[in-house]
Amino acid sequence: MWIKSFIKNSVPAVIFASLVYFNVVLLRSAFFGWVILVGFFIWASRPVHIFLIKFFNFSPALRIRILAIFLVLAVVGFVAGILSWVYKMTPLVLSIAFLVVGLVVSCLKNLTSETVDVLPEIEDNHKQVLEEMPSAKVGLVLYLVLVFTGFYFLNSSQAEASILTPWQTISASYIYIFFAATLVLGCLIFSKLKSGTLLFLLILHALLLHAYLPLSLSLFYGADGWRHLAIENSMLFENIEKTLTFSAVPISFWQRFNFGSLAYAQFNSLALIFKLVCQTDFIMYLRYFIPIIWSVVFPILLFEIARAFGWDKKRALLFVWFSALPFALQVSGSFSLPANLSLLFWLFILLLQLKNRQNYNLTGLLSIIILGLFSLFGHSLYFILFCLNFVLLKVLDWKKNNKLLNRIKIS
Repeated sequence: MWIKSFIKNSVPAVIFASLVYFNVVLLRSAFFGWVILVGFFIWASRPVHIFLIKFFNFSPALRIRILAIFLVLAVVGFVAGILSWVYKMTPLVLSIAFLVVGLVVSCLKNLTSETVDVLPEIEDNHKQVLEEMPSAKVGLVLYLVLVFTGFYFLNSSQAEASILTPWQTISASYIYIFFAATLVLGCLIFSKLKSGTLLFLLILHALLLHAYLPLSLSLFYGADGWRHLAIENSMLFENIEKTLTFSAVPISFWQRFNFGSLAYAQFNSLALIFKLVCQTDFIMYLRYFIPIIWSVVFPILLFEIARAFGWDKKRALLFVWFSALPFALQVSGSFSLPANLSLLFWLFILLLQLKNRQNYNLTGLLSIIILGLFSLFGHSLYFILFCLNFVLLKVLDWKKNNKLLNRIKIS
């Protein structure tokens, strides 16, 4: 019975993988490629969302569905990177990556086919940090006007030639508009607006914050981007059938055990997926990929991490608002680099670990370990951080259980 159900659930995975191969080899349509990719993520993210609800006690909210889509995207990149590591990147291997992820999703669908029990979210309406703002609607309209004005100034100040700093071309008015928008949004957090609406505004604010680099130059900033562009073009035009996605020259199998090279496997594989499936130019990928992904995913991750620590919604939203202030985070969300993508994935795993501590189950723990091993094919620093925080949390749990056991013995 389980096998029959698995085969039935695997049919969409086979169809999507076949469509990917058909579009890459024969059709080469950008529109059809985006339809395939968006359709795959929507289909694959639903069982992942249910899995997160059942085994990690997440809410069925839209923000968790977005995290599920991010997880599917990250795992597709990891699987494509692993396949290119053991073999080589070809259109067939690319479609196999989608097939493998689709089959895993089919397994999750079987695993989560039972009724899902979700603990209701506790409303925090009685908890306020400051007094409520009297005119939330006026503040909301003012904020939206400021945000779209900021986007207008950024879009109208794009430079075509090489520049040393974005402030050579960005209007000085943008700084004052962004400051005013940040202040208004901070006040809106203490209004009667729903937490979902405020989180959406924080995502919109993150897009405005991280758009100042990609919108101010028709190319991109930094030497790292040009290095990745050279490797990705080499993958596409010269070595797509005879080398790894993260090496510009053919190397032996044992030379592949190089953490410096493994760090680029996921990132460059995703670049190739968007190029071959959706006909997205590498320059567009390097300009917009991380700013968009970071702006959407990072605020949700911070909000959920704060909630996992037991903070009420107002304080969690304020925590997300404060994350827009450190310059290091502003820059990280504006550059498309493997380290920045790996940071998002590491934060997601950390969130899963915190949720698993609250509602421990073996399935959740095993999934955390598997995802942590996947991070080996991202930036190696975050694989090391995963190992350290995994051990640290286990030691803290052991000490907590040991103290509890001693209290029971004394009583």
